[in-house]
Amino acid sequence: MHDRVQQAAYALIPEAEKKQVHLQVGRLLLKNTSYNELKENIFDIINQLNEGIELITEQTERDTLAKLNLEAAKKAKASTAYEQAIKYLEIGLELLSLDSWDLQYNLSLEIHVELLLILCLNAQFERVIKLSKNILKKTKYSIDKIKIYQIIIMYHFATLKPKKAIDTAIKALAEIGIYLPQKESENEREIENRIKQENKSIKYLLKDKEIEDLANLPTMTDPYKLAAINILQQIMTAAVTTNLSLFIEVTSKQFLLCIKYGNSSQSAATYSIYGAMMCGVINNINSGYKFGKLSIKLQQKYRIAKLEP
Repeated sequence: MHDRVQQAAYALIPEAEKKQVHLQVGRLLLKNTSYNELKENIFDIINQLNEGIELITEQTERDTLAKLNLEAAKKAKASTAYEQAIKYLEIGLELLSLDSWDLQYNLSLEIHVELLLILCLNAQFERVIKLSKNILKKTKYSIDKIKIYQIIIMYHFATLKPKKAIDTAIKALAEIGIYLPQKESENEREIENRIKQENKSIKYLLKDKEIEDLANLPTMTDPYKLAAINILQQIMTAAVTTNLSLFIEVTSKQFLLCIKYGNSSQSAATYSIYGAMMCGVINNINSGYKFGKLSIKLQQKYRIAKLEP
């Protein structure tokens, strides 16, 4: 009965005034919602405010609403409600000023990157390519471009183009000063010799360290090195199936980054793959086993679900 009364009262409001009512309700809800309660009630608040979006003229309030739409989109994405998430992000973009890339760079970047990611997850691939090109033109810093390249790599894998994924990764890594040789895969004997040579180089860098000691390396904090590790791991499967020479480089680069800059949350995968190479190529079963134990120890520390298998 109460709902029917509300519906009847709402129907009596002139159409021209309904947007104002929604806006007032949204503002009141936002004002009376604590920071801790905001995430839980984000949809109720944002749906009211979005109805009155045309009436919001102050850019400060529009920027705040853009941030709220971004948070609503993230919550929708977590529930795989991709279409709804895209709507919130598109509203967020509409709320930004024409010069938002200058005045609200971080907010503009985050909304665009989130939209690009969800478009990729939702298989709207034509929009992914078009939007990624536009964002890359606007981004000011290499570390920001990396975020775009990572999604483009995802797109290439989703559309069954592993070679293009690798090419994009090589380009992205070059942005942050890490270079991979673009040589064709070598024959089996050359591959074996290169792995042995890489192993000698790594043993020299380890010096007096035992394999077990690698668990005590500091945590990697350099955002550029962390981005490099993530991209290198993105293309490991493609490299091992298309270009073994590149796969060795990809694995070795990760290992060297860990030794120089500390362990990342992804290091368990790096060490486990290196341990497999120790067993299968170097025929050093004992060291391979130790790398396996090291990987398990780091996985227990960082608990990255996708690395568990």
